[in-house]
Order: sequence, then structure tokens, then C-alpha cells
Amino acid sequence: SELIISDYEYLERTFYYLGKPDESFNVRGFTAGDSIVEIKLFKSNTSINSNTAQNPAPCGIAYVDPKDTLTSYPEGIFQRRFQEINPNDYFVQRQQFWIQFFRTPEQNDILATYYVVRRSNPVSYDTVGFVRDSCTSVEGEICMLLKLLKPDTPKPTDSTWEYEWKNIYFLNSKYIDREGFRLDIYKGPPNAEKVTEDKNYQDSTLYLRVFGLDKLDLNAAEKPDGIVDYRQIDFGLGYLYFPNLHPFAPIPSDKYYTGSRADSLKERVESIYSSNQLQDRVEQSKYYIYVQSASRKTQYSLGHAPIIVGSDVVTLNGRTLLRDQDYSIIYETGDITFLNPDALSPTANLSVDYDYAPLLSAEKKSMFGMMAEYSLGTNFKFGTVGIYKSDKTSET
Repeated sequence: SELIISDYEYLERTFYYLGKPDESFNVRGFTAGDSIVEIKLFKSNTSINSNTAQNPAPCGIAYVDPKDTLTSYPEGIFQRRFQEINPNDYFVQRQQFWIQFFRTPEQNDILATYYVVRRSNPVSYDTVGFVRDSCTSVEGEICMLLKLLKPDTPKPTDSTWEYEWKNIYFLNSKYIDREGFRLDIYKGPPNAEKVTEDKNYQDSTLYLRVFGLDKLDLNAAEKPDGIVDYRQIDFGLGYLYFPNLHPFAPIPSDKYYTGSRADSLKERVESIYSSNQLQDRVEQSKYYIYVQSASRKTQYSLGHAPIIVGSDVVTLNGRTLLRDQDYSIIYETGDITFLNPDALSPTANLSVDYDYAPLLSAEKKSMFGMMAEYSLGTNFKFGTVGIYKSDKTSET
């Protein structure tokens, strides 16, 4: 299958920093060695805020900076009813200070958070916002003070505009097989892409290299080979990761990855990062990502073994799947193979609950993806989506 992804079609409302990042992916308000020890996420929208009849959510206020409620920011403040987001619906990287949502928030959702940070030098604990232990839903009673992550209508002038990641692209399917996979970047107008005619290079340098996507060969040696580096792709989730906050208008403007300043991107697409109007982005689009894949991967490692026989429960969109009919599992190695094609849909809500037996005790896990490490920059690597809903030892 073949896929064209325009430069402006990054994965929206999925990854967020807890503060403004710099070009090296350092997040303002945090330093190396800090760690988030407690966090809660909340959302508000018209439906949540207007529900005062059936189990209404408690009231709170979200500020850009809960420690400075007097400074005026473009987003303003949001005094609303806020509903806590289920911790199973997101993952927090506690040492790099970012969040990944498994259920994409709605476009007009307000997102906010409360968290506690352990500072490393000197050791201390810093609380951002507050959430009362006992909250009521009485109108006007403020039960929480939160840090704003996303307003209902994000604007480029907002202080929180850069919190959302704009350097990850969804390749339109999960469980992509590496065999037969190809990815390239071309320069060409939207809705008129011609892979056979459009250029995939700037001057004599492939765009894969210009964008920092080809630094290694297939043996991980520092030798570009004209193939996208697999460390920049999550084949399980179908994500492509660019090593720059603004791939198509890099930060800084003369950023280069080849060792030659002449290979910095010459024709930039600023509107992707400076406008919230889709029309602006479409009109100024210059590049597209071309993806070719032969098939999707159906086998998946649970990451633990041995699995206790009969403990596996697999659900797809709320429906329990049948072993040996919808999926097969090898208990000794912890490998599961999906036989039901619906499980391979990119929109599938799939979970696998199981018990496994390490050397000393039985453990119970719920898994929603694969853990892998990806490179966004020289000093920034992250692992994503080895997420467990529960983690407890069973009595033996």
C-alpha cells in the first residue's frame, strides 16, 4: 500500500510537554535530575461544564502558571468544571516531562494538570497547583487549581502553543512490517503529488538527510544509506519521529544534520507552526512524506514470559476475543498473534490482560502497546507505550 502525508498533517492532540521546550527538548521549569512523583490530568469542555444535574464535575481554575495568578497571558484563565482523566488513558514520562494520550482529546477540550516534582539539587518537593482531598460539585466552590496545558482554542500567540508536539506523524496503520517498508520525503504541492517526478533531495542531498532522518545504516553504524533510520519509527504504533520541534521550519533556522551548513532546509513552511488556520497551512505546504508498506505486522511480544496458561484476556473495542479464533498465544515466550483483522485497524481499542510468572512471584499486567526507544535529538531519547494499567503481585 502507498500513503501520502502532507507536511502539515502532524499527529494532533496526542503528545504534550508540561512546559515550553527549547530546541534541545529541555522543558522550561525542569532541570536534569528532576522527577514527577505525582500527577493528575483533567479536562473540561462544554458538555462537562454545563452538566449540573447528574454527577457534575467539581469546579476548578486553570492558569498558565498557577504560582503566578496575577500575570496576564494570551490564553486567559479558565474557571470551569473539570473532570479527571483516567490514568489508563495516558502515559507520563516522569524524567522528561511529557504526556502521551491514548485517547485523543477533542479539539475544543481544555486540558490541565496538577503535579508534584522532586527537585534533585537540592532535594526538595515542588507542588504545582492543588487538588482538594474532598471536593464537592457545588457551583463556584473551587476544588482545584491547575496548570493549563491546552486552551479550548489554541493560538500561536499562546504561551502554551509549543506544549503540543508537532514533530510526530501517524503512518496510517499500526503493526507495520519492516519487510517491504519504504519512507521518503519529497518536495511538491498538495493534492498534486507525483513521486516519479517530484524531487526527494535538496541540491544533491536527500531530504531524509536534510531532515535528520538518515544518519545510520541498517547496522546502526554512523553511515547514511538513503534509508530512513528505524530508530525514528515506531512500527508497532505507526509513528514517524522527526528530531526537531518544527521539522519543516527547523529550530534554529540554520539547523543542519549532515555536518554541512549548506544542508539546512532552504524552503521552510512556517505556517505549520505559526498559524492555527488549516487553509494557511494547505496553501503554504511544500513537502510530503511518501510511505510504502507491504503488510502489517500481526505478531506482538507482550514483553514478559512465561505467561500463566489461561490468564490471558484480550478485548477489542470492549468485546472479548476468543483464543485460537481471534488470536493465538505462545505462553512460554509471551508472543501473541492477532488473527482477527479488526485488531489491526489504526483506530482499534485493543488491550491484553495477563498474568505471568517471573522467578519469584506471579505478576498481573495489562498491556496497551510496545516499549521502544526513539531518538529526537542528541541528548533526548524516549521510550513510549509500554504502558501497564495495573502492576501488582499476586499472592502465591
